[in-house]
Amino acid sequence: MTSTKYDGVPLTINEIKVQFENPDKVRTTPSFVRKVFAGVYASKNFQELRESLQSGTALMDKLQVFKTVDFKIDRNPKKPLDIDLTLHVAEKSPVYADAGVTMATTSKLPTFNVNVLYRNLFGNAETLKGLASFGDSQTGSFSLLFSKPMVFDSGRPNTPPTGNFNASISYNGGTIFRDSGYVERSAGVNLQLASDDECHKLEYLGVWRDTLPLDKESLSKGAKNGNSNSILTACRPTMKSSMRYTFTHDETDHKLIPTKGHFVKCSGEVAGFGGDVAFGKMEGSGRIYHPITKDVSIGAGCFGGLLAPLGALISPKGLNPFGTPSVLNDRFFFRGVRDLRIRGVAEFGPHDDGDAIGGDAYFTVGSHVSYCPPIPVFQENNVRLHAFANAGNLQLLSGDDKDGDMKSRFLELVQPENLRGSAGIGVVAPMPFGRFEINLVSPLDMGALASGSLRTDSRGNGVSAQLRWALDSEFS
Repeated sequence: MTSTKYDGVPLTINEIKVQFENPDKVRTTPSFVRKVFAGVYASKNFQELRESLQSGTALMDKLQVFKTVDFKIDRNPKKPLDIDLTLHVAEKSPVYADAGVTMATTSKLPTFNVNVLYRNLFGNAETLKGLASFGDSQTGSFSLLFSKPMVFDSGRPNTPPTGNFNASISYNGGTIFRDSGYVERSAGVNLQLASDDECHKLEYLGVWRDTLPLDKESLSKGAKNGNSNSILTACRPTMKSSMRYTFTHDETDHKLIPTKGHFVKCSGEVAGFGGDVAFGKMEGSGRIYHPITKDVSIGAGCFGGLLAPLGALISPKGLNPFGTPSVLNDRFFFRGVRDLRIRGVAEFGPHDDGDAIGGDAYFTVGSHVSYCPPIPVFQENNVRLHAFANAGNLQLLSGDDKDGDMKSRFLELVQPENLRGSAGIGVVAPMPFGRFEINLVSPLDMGALASGSLRTDSRGNGVSAQLRWALDSEFS
């Protein structure tokens, strides 16, 4: 509906009728459609009616259950300003399946995914989704996700219900962490409540994890021979029961190739509601972008996180949340495209006999300038060139064997001689499964740079470039 000269004409909505494209095969309940368009009843003129219909149609489209929604307005001959609204609804096929390839978060190796979706399970836009994943670093994982939209009454008259509920069960037959020399199996349940815009999420996670040393078959694929004491000590089953809250605020102009706006995300998790691990964990990120010209944009971003075991909050020396070692499965590890954009990023941070053992605290910062050349294929597909620089550090804080007080441990995290970084140029492009980057990048020893020496690592090697590509949904 477009604006007309009748926008200000008053009206009253008497009834909303619902008609379906295939009445014999329909799954949706008419009352659900009326709830979506509940705002129509509050319309006092044609302009408000048009805006309410547009809002309801957008919500129906967001549910990914309905193919088309059309409407017809009928007037009462005796009372022309009394309106009956008829909605014509066409449903999508109840069953949908697809397959694709994504990049494993931990290993950056391809993972093959198969999805099967069943729509409108009980007639109120519920969905049931099954997912299976296999890959070189993924021996097989399966999950089943149930989603129900519009679960809470808004508390306001003539307003659609709000909020979403998700419940999932999952099994992971084994994710291979080659740089750390172990395999993690897991099974668990996740219950989630989320706002319509997904700005707020509250989750319960109950997860059983089992950590195993890499076997000979895995070792033959490139893992190092043997395991460190830290990995062998961590190889045991654990049970995590936690609550997590996530806040996300996205004001960027594009989710994958932003050029203006800002993005903020932070989460807090507390474990110890049952199970045998207890910790507090916080993680946050922020990015900001500003266009210089039509085709040139600059940006900056940061990531950070802190993990505090709660097993020994009080020690004979006083408050000491880091008095007991954290569990390997809960620690932070550097990731390529999100953190330093270089190959072998797991070489940075805490190690034991060559095994990456993760950290309890980390931070990364980055900046970039991007440019979209005046080439049709680049501008039509939002492909851009970029130059970037990144730096950061990962530190293990917990454990009785850690020397120094908490203040000195945190200072080690930001000392220039402990930092690692990278700089380079490349091409970025949006893809269905995330942001694709191919970069020519050089690792940098930030401590050496601070002292006036230009080298790429602590061994004294000079500047060297590496070609690196990645596909990820998170980036700096």
